[in-house]
Amino acid sequence: MKFVHFLIVGCLFVTTSVWAYDLGGPCDTGPRNYSNDILREIQKEYQAKNWPKVVELAKASARRMCDNDYRWYQLADGLLLVKKQNEAIEVIDEMYRRHFDLKASTLERLPTIKHLLETPQFKSSPIGRIFEEKWTATRNRRREFQKKLTAMKAPERPPAIYIVKDRCPYDDCHFGDWTLEDEASLRDRPNGSTVVGQVSSGEKVIAVTGELHVKPIAVGIIFDHPPFKKGDLFFLLDSLGEGLTRYWFNGQAGDGVVSAEKYCIETSKDCWAEYVDSNFRKNEPKWWVKIKTKDGTEGWADETEKMEKEEDND
Repeated sequence: MKFVHFLIVGCLFVTTSVWAYDLGGPCDTGPRNYSNDILREIQKEYQAKNWPKVVELAKASARRMCDNDYRWYQLADGLLLVKKQNEAIEVIDEMYRRHFDLKASTLERLPTIKHLLETPQFKSSPIGRIFEEKWTATRNRRREFQKKLTAMKAPERPPAIYIVKDRCPYDDCHFGDWTLEDEASLRDRPNGSTVVGQVSSGEKVIAVTGELHVKPIAVGIIFDHPPFKKGDLFFLLDSLGEGLTRYWFNGQAGDGVVSAEKYCIETSKDCWAEYVDSNFRKNEPKWWVKIKTKDGTEGWADETEKMEKEEDND
């Protein structure tokens, strides 16, 4: 696993100043150093598979920005690469005591750390036992949300497949003149079984309109987050771009900055919603485009990766 994603700089701050894990020196207390030079050094040593040097630099990186969770994840990952599992567990323990925002999307970002959480060594450690208590709380919450979901009346639920009409879901996406990169079948309707035409590679067509077919994902609220309150259920629909997501709540669609986690170690304003189904697989919406060919044939195609919008001529 490469460290390139650690070039992102976190913005989480903590106030306690006495910690147990030895970084090889005190945390920097002077002006914050936002330079990524040390991260590039770590990347270089990682590519050379010089794991001891990776750990040395990762500790220096964490000292430089002790309140940055990504630097601590990087350190834990490096320790696991040199098979210092106990020390990596100490780092996770330190992160918990520093009140970092520990949640599935960050804890499981690196395969090494995800695997660590599943080991008997971690589970038998003090921090492992704390995590197990938190995971048990998640499972209990999930069971309650599943009961609530089962009891939810039809008008409160979104359709099993939510359809967004006239939708062009990508950046700089619009309907009009397109060129087919590969052949595709045209059907009588979205999800239809009747083929009404074929279009060939390189053929110029008109994209008339489109429909996005989305399978809603149930989410339970575990911390107040207006307009949601703890105990509410809502459903994630499609991404609208620029951080916005369409959702279904109280029988109608809305949009906002919303997200969910597989689990939250601590419930907070940063980890406020969990998926009701722990085994869910995020479904990519299916996008159907209505195509009109030069001979006037009209039909629907979902093989949109085979199509390329022509450049505007104006």
